[in-house]
Amino acid sequence: MIKEFQVQNFGCIDSIRVENLKGINLIVGPNSCGKSTLLKVLYAAKRSAELFQRGKNDESYQRLLHKKLRWIFQVDSLQSLIKRDASLSANVQFKADKAEVNFSIAKKKEAPVCSPFFNKVKPTPVNSVFLPAKEILSLQKLVIKTHDLDMEFGFDETYYDLAMALNSPTTKGKNPGGFANSRKMLKDITGGVVSFDAKENRWILKKDGHTFPIELASDGIKKIGILDTLLGNRFLTKSSVVFIDELESSLHPTAISKFLDIVYELSACGVQFIISSHSYFVVKKLYLLAQKNRQSIPIISLDGGYRVDDLLDGIPEDNQIIAESIRLYEEEIDL
Repeated sequence: MIKEFQVQNFGCIDSIRVENLKGINLIVGPNSCGKSTLLKVLYAAKRSAELFQRGKNDESYQRLLHKKLRWIFQVDSLQSLIKRDASLSANVQFKADKAEVNFSIAKKKEAPVCSPFFNKVKPTPVNSVFLPAKEILSLQKLVIKTHDLDMEFGFDETYYDLAMALNSPTTKGKNPGGFANSRKMLKDITGGVVSFDAKENRWILKKDGHTFPIELASDGIKKIGILDTLLGNRFLTKSSVVFIDELESSLHPTAISKFLDIVYELSACGVQFIISSHSYFVVKKLYLLAQKNRQSIPIISLDGGYRVDDLLDGIPEDNQIIAESIRLYEEEIDL
């Protein structure tokens, strides 16, 4: 679980510090304000820590992080990630279970790149995952080929990591109670089951007694099928962190509401969620979950600067998503 972080001069982010992250955390803001950038840099730091000293991997955390940042952000030089008008280096501090890291990216090319001020990283079997806004199932083979065989930029490494996670074999045994219930809830949304057909070597959707190639399924069903697969093959466990970019993408408002019920169910089991969104439905549903369960859900608003509120205390009045909803309502009244 990620406990706190600070990011400075990274991408379009000037400076942001957030402490006391919870089981569910929401990042909101207008386009190009840094929501995806923040998700990706946190994922890079967390996933690199998880891969440190795993199995026969003897790479240093610094090396793992350098590669992860380069392939996630698709840059030849990490200096490209420093905020353009910044006179200083980019800095990231990150504290999570079994990982505490403080690293910088120097502005001068001759200086060490991605140099750690300190890092305390311990091996862990936990896996975290990044769910991008675009679907992955119908592109899985192409994503892996582009990365492993062509060794070219194309799909950023969040897609590749997800494609490889989906390849993890299904293990036997029962899911924990909350996980099993979440999988049932996921199936209720789609009305079917998404799975990989080894004989046909392709993803399929089984629904109403019929089998369809995954290409005929909606992107929303694919997104739900991905989460179900990662629970079924035990890639996700308690203490995993799930980063979701634009959760509302491809989902009907009703499906958004049900999907967030599942997010709450899994967070109660120990899975942490860090979600970006610009949907009123996402904000409103998480507000209702916070009120109903008396649970703290931080909402981080980005727009030049930043502010951190808690949906348990209510929806921030100056939130742009809510402000636009009110503006449209007032426009309707004036008609």
